[in-house]
Amino acid sequence: MSAARRSRPARSATPHPSAPAAAWSLSLGVLAFACYAALAGRVSADKDSSEFTLVLATLGVSHPTGYPLYTTFGHVFGRTLHAVGVGWPQAAALWSALAGATAVGLVHALAAHLLALRGVPGQSAALVALLPAVAFGANPIWTLEATVAEVGAWHLAWVGLATWSALALAAAEARPTPRQALLAGLLVGTGLAHHLSSLFWSAPLGLLFLTRAAHGERRALLVFAGSVVLVPLAGVGFLAWRAAHPAAVQWPLLVNDAAAIWDHVTGAQYRHYLGRFAPSPSQAHLFGAFVLPSLVPALLALLAAGLRPARSGAAHGLHLALLAGGLLQTAFAFSYGVPDPVSYFLPALAVGLAAAPAAVLGTWPALARHGVWAAGVAAVAIALVLPGWVGIARERTRAFERFDVLVRSMWERIPDEPGFVLWADDMSHRLREYQLFGGRGRALVVVDPVVLAHPRARERFQRVHGFDPLAGAALPPLERGRASAAFTDSAALALGRGSPWPVYVFAPDVPSVRRVVKAGARP
Repeated sequence: MSAARRSRPARSATPHPSAPAAAWSLSLGVLAFACYAALAGRVSADKDSSEFTLVLATLGVSHPTGYPLYTTFGHVFGRTLHAVGVGWPQAAALWSALAGATAVGLVHALAAHLLALRGVPGQSAALVALLPAVAFGANPIWTLEATVAEVGAWHLAWVGLATWSALALAAAEARPTPRQALLAGLLVGTGLAHHLSSLFWSAPLGLLFLTRAAHGERRALLVFAGSVVLVPLAGVGFLAWRAAHPAAVQWPLLVNDAAAIWDHVTGAQYRHYLGRFAPSPSQAHLFGAFVLPSLVPALLALLAAGLRPARSGAAHGLHLALLAGGLLQTAFAFSYGVPDPVSYFLPALAVGLAAAPAAVLGTWPALARHGVWAAGVAAVAIALVLPGWVGIARERTRAFERFDVLVRSMWERIPDEPGFVLWADDMSHRLREYQLFGGRGRALVVVDPVVLAHPRARERFQRVHGFDPLAGAALPPLERGRASAAFTDSAALALGRGSPWPVYVFAPDVPSVRRVVKAGARP
């Protein structure tokens, strides 16, 4: 053997992410976008969909934590589509569809590359990786997140990008360079600026990065630490600017005050939800039907991958980081007592399903000899449930359209003259949609009494309208952050006492629109 040949560095035992897998992932992402775009409705959905549609249209600020990246980039995306005739509700849904397609492509890429770490050839890995990607991408919980105006799809796209980037770094098995440190820091900062729960993934993945960087060029550590804060600071700057220069649609508790801005950025207004698991009956059903059956094997796959030695120390460290992220995310979802917690399980579900094929091969190596048959059985199982899942997504879109017809008809029954309309629900923003996009009812003031009960919102209302909206009101306590009928009625009566304008209670769940009879007035 020549001296030149002996001096060559040994090849890494860890395969680098391959080009064939990238081509498959990109193709799957394009197909997923076409499917999600077809399922995206022309009207806003439930939950916070109307609010996000409005802040995208007006470059406003949504509820905490404000989601400045989602809003600014989505505003540009939405304006582009709106300029060619796409309505804002549909444009906002397509913004989520793009995120959903990106996330599904990254789930496939992650699954393929984890299989490559187990020695599966590139084309075979790309083919088998379709199974977890399709199983996740067609899940009715995920199709909801990827076809309506919500922030969860972009959060999962970030999780997929972060885990894939960590995998690519682990595959290289080289010490991080300052350039890689800059990109890693910006990626971690992007997650923090978008959704605080990104900490559950960026903390273990960032620790893995720092451990490797500490044995290399120290300048990479400084670059990483400095770049982490850049994007979050830009996001805080946007929120501070909006606090001083309010948009047409903006969270009423965000005022031009440092404490209010900090509370918004940190989500302080939602801390009372921590410490319990309290899904609504409909969410409990969705969790039992579509999350739990996949979540358990997904977490077991992460556990198997994390506890079984890999071909290299870097790959084993990555598996441990993914296990930590999945467990932290799941623990948070079980301890966040909002009525709609199901979407918080999606990141752990996606990463766990991506790790499942490699975990199975690592646990039962003999199965690799029958991989074609095993993959075929899995494909048949997915094919059996796929039509039903797609049918659920289609029916859900039709249900949103029927609900919009109902709400719009109720709105049109209210006289188009000055007055207050109370709807104790996050979906009260839909009435603002009708005002801004349709023009009808602009003289009416839409009020969510739950938000109005907060001192900052109450003070802001008083500055704008000249009276205390809840003076003399004996409000009963909120139930899990939601208002009872008695709560809404008490707020409506107080509003009626302070203003000569009529007050209407809007209740689509009944359904009814009721004008409040003021004291001393004839019914």
